[in-house]
Amino acid sequence: MIRVARVGPWLVAALGAALTGVLAMFADREERLRDEHRFDELVAGLTHNIVEHLAAHREALLSTRAHMKTAHVDRASFGRYVAELNLVGRYKGFQGIGWSELVPKDRLAAHLEERRADDPAYKLWPPGERDPYTAIVLLEPRDERNLRAIGYDMYSEPTRRDAMDRAWRSGNPATSGRVVLVQEGGAADPGFLVYVPLYDAPDKLRGFVYSPFNARRFIEGVLAAAPRREIDLDVYDGEQVSERDALFRAIGAQPNEGPSRIRRIDAGGRTWTLRFAPRAGFHRKAPVRNAAWAVAFGAVATIALAASMRRLVEARLRAEDELRAREEFLTLAAHELKTPLTPLRLQVQALRRALGKDADPKIARKLQALQRSSERLTALVATLLESGEGGDASAAAPEAVDLAEIVRDVAARMEDTFVDAGCTVTLDADDAVVGHWDRVRIEQVATNLLSNAAKYGRASPVEIGVAEREGRARLTVRDHGIGIAEVDRARIFGKFERGVSARNYPGLGVGLWIVRRVVERLRGTIDVEPTPGGGATFVVQLPLG
Repeated sequence: MIRVARVGPWLVAALGAALTGVLAMFADREERLRDEHRFDELVAGLTHNIVEHLAAHREALLSTRAHMKTAHVDRASFGRYVAELNLVGRYKGFQGIGWSELVPKDRLAAHLEERRADDPAYKLWPPGERDPYTAIVLLEPRDERNLRAIGYDMYSEPTRRDAMDRAWRSGNPATSGRVVLVQEGGAADPGFLVYVPLYDAPDKLRGFVYSPFNARRFIEGVLAAAPRREIDLDVYDGEQVSERDALFRAIGAQPNEGPSRIRRIDAGGRTWTLRFAPRAGFHRKAPVRNAAWAVAFGAVATIALAASMRRLVEARLRAEDELRAREEFLTLAAHELKTPLTPLRLQVQALRRALGKDADPKIARKLQALQRSSERLTALVATLLESGEGGDASAAAPEAVDLAEIVRDVAARMEDTFVDAGCTVTLDADDAVVGHWDRVRIEQVATNLLSNAAKYGRASPVEIGVAEREGRARLTVRDHGIGIAEVDRARIFGKFERGVSARNYPGLGVGLWIVRRVVERLRGTIDVEPTPGGGATFVVQLPLG
């Protein structure tokens, strides 16, 4: 142990130095992990915003469809309704809400006549025969860009037709694939459209309420809501990251660093793939001073820990020396006390027999008290010897014994002890609980537990139970005294451990330690539980064989 006391602190110092280096390395790693977490949060936030913007525009289209079902709509009233929605002010990138009418081939001439009554220059395009036609007849706001789309037959173009068919069949909003809007006037910016069908009857389609979107303006509108632009993203129509499916590209326009993240969302029947990448400078390097602080802190902590360990080791050595000296003293004292006790006890017994029944009552009471004192002193000496020698396992003599009978005998012998303590004793025991144990050890367990109950449960009931449960003997001793704090319930079974002050409850603190050792040698268990209303309950369980 002396060698450990000298070498241990140096080992701690060496380990501390190594850990200090690791600490400096982890300072940078922790900063990177925080950046990755922040990146994931920004990705989740932008993904959510895109989904919410799409949902808001779908709700606006559904609201417009409901308006057209319940009211006669002309160009002026349609314009007022769309203006009241204030989508231009609420959503950057909003381009409009329109109405595309379904025109069967046999109604083409009537449709053209109706529209030209309001607008002589109206035409349905592109030219060619097909059935049915569709025609954009309303599109608000009615600006120069949107006027380019008036009369356009979106059903004539395959990508738009696919989305219109999905909306027609399902009755729900449907988003188109990547297209170039006719409003762009030849520009190559990609876009998409969202369609909501309107029926005159369940099987009679009237047309589509729809919105055109320039994809770049739509995504920039989402990004504009972010407080800071720390990450970039690309948006692709479909599940693949490919140039021909790109709706929006920002990664690479600014320097980027670090790995990207891929997320996929449902955009009204179309899958959109979102790719995010952090901008340059997003990953803040842990400053060099952080590592210096880590080294300084680690060095100070290592020195303090080494010094503390040295003090702890030395304190433990001193405590072990003191404990060893205490045990040696108790063993020696017990042996020295045992020698005169035996003749003293025998002489008291002989004197009581000699006086017989004719003895003066006062003298008889004093002799009785003297005998009880000598018996208590004898028990104390036996406890000291048990503590110092740790019990003699080789001296055990297992035999068939009745636990109920032993407990009754011990309780009877301790009747005066319980009377002096003001305790009423209740014994509930089966007729016989026979096991193969050492009788002396079982008596020792019962005596110590009942003595504890009398000592700590003064002036309160003590309940003793003996029973056989599931092939095991069970001894229960319950008092209603001062109880044992929860933090002390495991500690009290240690050597020289006590749950209360020795000033108020004298004793050596070895009784429960001896009980635990005996019970464990018999392959049993002992537990302590709180008694409802106050007190403690000790439960011993022993195998019968």
